[in-house]
This record gives sequence, C-alpha cells and structure tokens, in this order.
Amino acid sequence: DAHDVLGAEVSAGIHFGTFRLADDGEQEPSARIEALRQSRSASPPRFWVLGPGEGRDVPSIAESRSAAIPG
Repeated sequence: DAHDVLGAEVSAGIHFGTFRLADDGEQEPSARIEALRQSRSASPPRFWVLGPGEGRDVPSIAESRSAAIPG
C-alpha cells in the first residue's frame, strides 16, 4: 500500500529474513510481494526484493523524470 500511496516509482524490500519478527514463513513476505505484482499485470509496480548482499542502482528522481519527458 505504501508504494501506491506515496506514488513511488521504485520500492525495495529489505531486511526480511534477517531475524524472526512474526510467525510467517521466512520467504512469505517476498512471495506475497511477487503475488501482488503479478495480480497487477497491466501495470506491475517496480518493487524489488533484494537478497542478502544484493544491490541495485536506482536513478535519481531528476533522472527518472527527465527520461519520462519527451525531448
């Protein structure tokens, strides 16, 4: 919900599986995110679930907006 409410272009899930917080399965949070992405196939959100040690380059807001504006 926060991804949509905030109008985010990209979101990333981190720290899941780091330590036990609840009674859900270790991979349940990432599986739920992927199921939600798939259910919105017309416009799936860019929501990354990063594995241990994984990183991604995220363009700055200015770069993202200038790329979206036809020049």
